Amino acid sequence: MLKFPDLGSIRTVPLYPFPEPLVERSQWKAPPVAAGEDAETYDDYKAAHEALYQRAERHVDVKLEVKLVGASLAFQWGMATRQARLRDAQRWAKLREGTTKATAPELWGEGNLTADGSREYREALRSVLTEAFVKIHGVTVGDVDLVDLEPAESVKLLDAVALADEVARRCIDAQAPDVEQFLA
Repeated sequence: MLKFPDLGSIRTVPLYPFPEPLVERSQWKAPPVAAGEDAETYDDYKAAHEALYQRAERHVDVKLEVKLVGASLAFQWGMATRQARLRDAQRWAKLREGTTKATAPELWGEGNLTADGSREYREALRSVLTEAFVKIHGVTVGDVDLVDLEPAESVKLLDAVALADEVARRCIDAQAPDVEQFLA
């Protein structure tokens, strides 16, 4: 039997979850590499894993309260953020037309967003915060503890300290079912 929580109920999740256990060198496979990029080594993977673990350990007391929403709304969020990235990929393609390798867009790399792409992506994430964000524990801005604020006030301060996008992404991640639901 599958057991799901009520829609509209609150789930508490860490802002920075601990990563999956480290894969042993003998079982590790390098991810596919795009043309012109360097392949990731096991040591690169291990260093990145350690950095994620240290970040989660450092912020273990930072928790989010997230309201669970229906699958259709969560799907809309995913599509909105994906569309913002796809439109931005088209902008990059236009910037690349007729340019040489020495131009700034080439130096920035494909993983970065243009100014318009960043604005669109952030707008998509703001809708997530409006619908799903309830409260954050363990974050203060100056003398203000964000746990005491209304969600809209917290979002303004989170935006001021560049955490709003990360909080929105975790709100999306929190919509996924827990393993316990499938074991019930």
